[in-house]
This record gives sequence, C-alpha cells and structure tokens, in this order.
Amino acid sequence: MGIALFAITFFVSNLLVLNFGTNLITKESPAIKVKATDTQEKIAPPAIADATETDFVPEIRDLPNFEDIQNPDFKTKLVDVIEHGGVYRKSEVIAKSGETWLGLFEQNGKLSLNRTKVNVRLDPSQEGPGDEDYVRLSFNQRSLPLFIVKNSKALMPGPVTPLYHRLSMKETDEGNLPIKSLTIGYKEKFRLNGEEYTLRVAPGITRDGTTANVLILETDKRSQVITYNTYYRDTNTKYDIIGDLLWIGDLDGDGKLDLYFSDFGYEKGGFGSNLFLSSAAEDGKLVKQVASFGTAGC
Repeated sequence: MGIALFAITFFVSNLLVLNFGTNLITKESPAIKVKATDTQEKIAPPAIADATETDFVPEIRDLPNFEDIQNPDFKTKLVDVIEHGGVYRKSEVIAKSGETWLGLFEQNGKLSLNRTKVNVRLDPSQEGPGDEDYVRLSFNQRSLPLFIVKNSKALMPGPVTPLYHRLSMKETDEGNLPIKSLTIGYKEKFRLNGEEYTLRVAPGITRDGTTANVLILETDKRSQVITYNTYYRDTNTKYDIIGDLLWIGDLDGDGKLDLYFSDFGYEKGGFGSNLFLSSAAEDGKLVKQVASFGTAGC
C-alpha cells in the first residue's frame, strides 16, 4: 500500500509541475515572440538594430525615410584631390584640362583658396577594377589641394580660417596621426568668432523605423541635422559611422562655421565627400550642402 501511495503521489506531483511549467511558457513566450515579430516586420533588413540592443536608444526621431530623400542637383562642382592623390577613373573626373578651378591649398602652414589651372592626362601606370582608363590631375602649384571647386559664388580666393583639417590617408597612416571619425558618441566643440559650435553624432530613427546615424551641428540657439545614414549591426561589425571629418572652419569668409566631411564607404574602395557652407544656409539653419563628390569602389 505504501508503494502504491508513493507512486500515486509522485505521478500527481509531476503532473502539477508539468502543468504549472506549461502555463508559464504559454503566458510569457507569445508576448516575446509577438514583440520580436512586430519589430522585424516594421524594419527591413539590413537596416535594423536588434530589438534587444541596449546601446542603441534613438535620440533623433521622425527622420524622413531614406527613399523619400531626393538627390539635389548642385551647381557648384567639387573634386576631392588629396584622398586619391589626384588619380581617378576617367569618368570620375569632371574637370578638364585648361580649366581654372579654385583649390584649397596649404602653403607654409597656412590655408588659402587659390585659383589654379587644371591639367588632366592619362596615366597608364595606374590600374584598377574594370577596363577603364585612369587619369591624373596636376596643377600649377607645387602642392596638391585638399579639393577643388568650380562655379561657386560663395567661395573667393584668399586666406581661410581652419579649425581642423585632416591630411591624406597615406600621411595619417605613415605619421600614425589621429582621425576624427564621425561615429555615434563623437562630440566636439569648435569656437569661431566668439560662437561655440558642437558637432556630434547621435542615434536616430526614421518614420518607417529604420535606424540611423545622425550628424548634428548646434549652437546654444540652434540645432540642425546635417545628414544621416543607415545604422545596422551584423555578426562582426557595428555600422555606426557617418564618415570622417576632413575640414572645419570658415571657408566662405562670413565668420561662421563651414564643414567638409567624407561619407562612410559601405562599398569597398569607394569614396564620397560633402561640402556644407554657412553662407548658403536657409533661415533658421546653420549650414547647407552646396556640393558633393564621389568615386566608385571595387
């Protein structure tokens, strides 16, 4: 009888435990699954932040969706020179031999915008992906400019006020020099003519739920979203970067901050850059983009 009672008690106890455990799983699991499923449906990969991430809390919300952003047609032409050392695929160079452009040159430790005549010639020593010819830009100055511009009404020859300018990647690598990478968490103050500016990168989210890296410029009176790109994380890498700061200071001579920065290269070997000027800013804004440049990757 004792053995029979023990067997019955053991069976009833296990049945109760099993039923209790099943109730816990039934009550908790559907809520978690539904939450994860909803997040995945709203945010299309690869532009997603894992719903369980605790280090991505959007500060800037309701950004326009990426597909709603229109590419502007800039009147000002721009060619970045120092990044590639003046060597490009033939189709990537919009400058022509004999043209006069305005270049940002460094001479004796000082920066200035100088008119320069451009020479474009084929360079058979250069090879790269595809079968396109490569060309080399040269100028009637000894040094290479940081970039050259054409058709800009805001920029004129003369000295400029730099607060920072980055050397070429080759020079920074050889000199082991720091690079100002515009990643989430970057925050730096710049003072120009008594005004303090803060340049920073914050996490954001678009109206359709796509996570973004957001570049912001602000003073004590105004704040402006400069640009943003896709934030996402894969197995090994967190893509939380806008690009690199290449130049910041007063370029157009109005006493206010201008900036020039590169795009993060989602495409291996590709390069893009953007020029923002304060003199072109609309009412209530600090700067406006006036030109861009880009080269293809591998």
